[in-house]
Amino acid sequence: MKSTLLSLLLATGLSAGGAQASFTLFNDQAAFLSATGAASATGALPDLGLVPSFGSASVGQVIFSDPDGQGGFFIGGASYWAGIPNFDWTTRYAGNELAINHIENLNVFFAAPVYSAGFDFVEPGALDVQSPYANDGDYPYVDSVFSVTLKLGASHVSEFSFNAPDNLASFVGVWSDAAFDRMEIRETTGGIEDDYFGQFYTGAVAAPVPEANTYVLMLLGIGLVGFIARRRASAAV
Repeated sequence: MKSTLLSLLLATGLSAGGAQASFTLFNDQAAFLSATGAASATGALPDLGLVPSFGSASVGQVIFSDPDGQGGFFIGGASYWAGIPNFDWTTRYAGNELAINHIENLNVFFAAPVYSAGFDFVEPGALDVQSPYANDGDYPYVDSVFSVTLKLGASHVSEFSFNAPDNLASFVGVWSDAAFDRMEIRETTGGIEDDYFGQFYTGAVAAPVPEANTYVLMLLGIGLVGFIARRRASAAV
């Protein structure tokens, strides 16, 4: 409960360019699907193998593209790595995963505007026997941090960041009161050590807009945080 309130508090502030959409973040898939009415937009990921540099791949109601064109962008992989029996990027999720064998930057385009979107995600730790191709000797483990920018066409809707726990089947979801039709996911801290994306889920129901008194309380909370920080800074002088 504390983490949900904190996410909401941070999400409904003002961006540098003015007001941005309010949203709630989720790290529990079941709670996200129940609250938003979302459903899988991709279905189980197919084994498409290697996607060409700067290429894109359409899966269900989603188009994935590699913004960097550095190569090593896979959806599935068993067909590509046919010489490796029972190939799987990670067994923490059943089926295929989306893997990017460089900095994990990914563009995600939805077939129509949505209000909620989420995805399954795995960040292997330094030693994860269930993700045998991650964090090898050439590319050692680095704890990854990602930013996610929501857009409607070329217009900025909102943004947030996440740092998933290691060696777990994780989930990242967002529910907005403003529609968006794409996610730009960027690894802001990390390396070429492989993190994996699973199914993507979307919903068409807008998040409820907080009432005016909720905004007042949230802004007061933000002001209080700033006041405490200033008091501590003054005391340290």
